[in-house]
Amino acid sequence: MECDRGAPRFPDMPDTPQKTSLVTQTRDVLERGIAGGRWRFSLPGERALSRELQVSRWTLRMALAALAREGVIYIRHGRACEIAPARQAARRRAVSWQTGCVLPAPLWQMRPFVALWVDALRVCLQELGGQFVLHDGARYFRPGGSRALAALTRQSPHDCWLLLLSNHEMQRWFHRRGLPVVVAGSSFDDAVLPSVDLDLRAMARHAAGVLLARGHRRIAMLTSHRGYAGVLDSERGLREAMDGAGGRGGELLVEYHGGEPAEICRKLDRLIARERRPTAFFIQQSAAWLTAAGHLARHGLLAPRDFSVIVAQDEPYLSHLVPEPARYVASPDLFARKIASLVRRACERVLPLETRVRLLPEFVPGQTIGPPASG
Repeated sequence: MECDRGAPRFPDMPDTPQKTSLVTQTRDVLERGIAGGRWRFSLPGERALSRELQVSRWTLRMALAALAREGVIYIRHGRACEIAPARQAARRRAVSWQTGCVLPAPLWQMRPFVALWVDALRVCLQELGGQFVLHDGARYFRPGGSRALAALTRQSPHDCWLLLLSNHEMQRWFHRRGLPVVVAGSSFDDAVLPSVDLDLRAMARHAAGVLLARGHRRIAMLTSHRGYAGVLDSERGLREAMDGAGGRGGELLVEYHGGEPAEICRKLDRLIARERRPTAFFIQQSAAWLTAAGHLARHGLLAPRDFSVIVAQDEPYLSHLVPEPARYVASPDLFARKIASLVRRACERVLPLETRVRLLPEFVPGQTIGPPASG
């Protein structure tokens, strides 16, 4: 039996599928973004766009050239690529309203609770007929970030803006511009912007009350994001509880850190080196508690035997720690729904600037609260 060693021929069969090139995939992503309203009048600059899409500038140029040949965009050397007017009109018909979220880092670098409520918010806004676009970058949050914000809002004029981990300068900039905006977090008193956050002041008052009731008189607050509105609210809550405790009031020690484990350890070393060291800790960031628990254990200090601790933030992994820390648990779905409601009203221009929604989380006692250690 002889076999035909030539190339097989099957005239009735369709062409076999081919692997799509990265250039074609990039072109498709750009076209979908234009059609969906991700960009309105022009595309971002080449450097910013290649970073946003995570492709090389050569790949991006080839994809842009393909869109230009199809009449989707106009390439102007030395200027941003303009979206063809026909495509702009089609986008306006397809998308009723759009929200842009400004955050300091890519979503995968944010803490789990934030990623959970952002994903839930995306679904909520889509169900309401809107679109949700993320704009991450540390440049928006640095001192003097107003130029970057001006370029962003000019290039991507969304119907509403959502600010995540926003500082005082950023909130004041949006307030002065009069742009529709919602703060995911606490707003500053002189910014007067709508906001949704946990009631950090009430949480701190409650935490101080729990610790004072167990006999603690020296409480340390360990937190990052110095000068942020939510941090200031937490500190106020602690002081109000301790000042209002009558003769039971005690000493509040506040230490700020930048989030790095080494710095957290240095701050803890300073606290426990005091002649009268704190007997209880109120730690705002859940990740900081992981560092603090390990570092204090190296000094032979364990909770709740040698100190008590309450963590302000919850994350799913905290329930797996032994001992389980006392903490405040909030629903990311509820948080997302509250933000979606305010965003929709902001897009309709019916949201008062002084609107502030504060959610009370559930307190989980855990296993890290006890009386002050003797001596």
